[in-house]
Amino acid sequence: MKNFVVVGASGDLAKNYIFPALSNLYKTGTEFNYYGFGRTDFTPDQFSQIVTIATDNQQLSDRFLYVTGNYDHAGFAALKGKLINPDSIFYLAIPTSYELVSAILTSLHDLHLVTPDSMVVIEKPFGTDLASAKLLMDRIKNTIGYSRVFLVDHYLTKELVKNIITLRFANPIFQNLWSNKFIKDITIVATETKGIDDRGQYYDKTGAIRDVIQNHCLQLASLITMCQPEAFSPHDFVKEKMSTLKNMRLFLDDFDSSVSIGQYRGYRQEKGVDPQSTTETKAELIFEVDKPQWRGVPIKIITGKKLSQKRTEIQVTFRQNLDCLWGDKCVLLPPNRLTINIFPSNEIRLTINSEFNPAQNLPTAVDLRLGYTDENQVIRTAYENVIADIAADIRINTPSYQEIIAQWQLIDPIVHHPNFVAKLKEY
Repeated sequence: MKNFVVVGASGDLAKNYIFPALSNLYKTGTEFNYYGFGRTDFTPDQFSQIVTIATDNQQLSDRFLYVTGNYDHAGFAALKGKLINPDSIFYLAIPTSYELVSAILTSLHDLHLVTPDSMVVIEKPFGTDLASAKLLMDRIKNTIGYSRVFLVDHYLTKELVKNIITLRFANPIFQNLWSNKFIKDITIVATETKGIDDRGQYYDKTGAIRDVIQNHCLQLASLITMCQPEAFSPHDFVKEKMSTLKNMRLFLDDFDSSVSIGQYRGYRQEKGVDPQSTTETKAELIFEVDKPQWRGVPIKIITGKKLSQKRTEIQVTFRQNLDCLWGDKCVLLPPNRLTINIFPSNEIRLTINSEFNPAQNLPTAVDLRLGYTDENQVIRTAYENVIADIAADIRINTPSYQEIIAQWQLIDPIVHHPNFVAKLKEY
């Protein structure tokens, strides 16, 4: 049985997501030797209470061993002396600053804590720009190596996101329509109603584009537009996603018409925010994939804080048939649309025209809702899927090093464009 070490075990990521995911997996038979590791000096009872509050699972809490230590050679040496066996999953539930991650990778390497069956898990963000992302990837390569690191973008393990693969490549009804011949546009939305909460110090150096579009949204865009991989292997998936990302550009290669940014009213008064901040809290970017099958199809990505609704979804709108039975009124028919709603509905909707009546001017649009066939089916959370994938070393649902660099190569010129700040508007 492998060790599962939560590095940064008193943080919000651990308490809100990792411990509950471990608890749910424990209840269904996926077990580890459990360790918490962090700089705060907890007694066993104090740490057990933290896990119990997060999970309501006393059995799991009792199995955790907490080790206090700094994220350096001495701290990890103390941890090494407590591990039951040499094969471990080190989940870095910490701020992913280069300095901190680099120090941890060095300690793990020097202390021989990473075996061929071990894994180090690093959460996004992977760098703050292209240069820092390359620096991080080089550090990983030169310490413990790419094969022993698992990069996490939890969006990619949400059940409905994973099912995009099935939807696209197991259904000829969609697969044969998936090109600019039949698709008019694609919209990817990831919006929130709340502001930045207490993340001002981080967010003001990041902004909406780096925080959400560079990672989550571009990954969704690559999944929805990539060609069918040859097989279910990480290599084949990376190959097709990279083919999309390398050919992605602003729509018609026009910055002015493809970039819109805003900042919500009151943002500059938030804690940790520069009173003169020009950081965007909302962004609308329009891309296209410069390949024959996609050229001319706008891919609009919308994200932001303090907007009207919390929503994450992909909308694929199909072209109108202008030579239909209703003659000149064909242009007035609602378009067919495929909506993959990741939040809040967790469903797929296909909008079609129906309810035929010769006396009516036009048919009525209705939604066919495609949910899970078994209403009693328990849907795993994103972090349960993350941990299950890590344990099985399944990498189809995780970004590759090449994809991360390609995404930054697309985003860096946008946020550093000389006209970028001038486009900022208050909302």
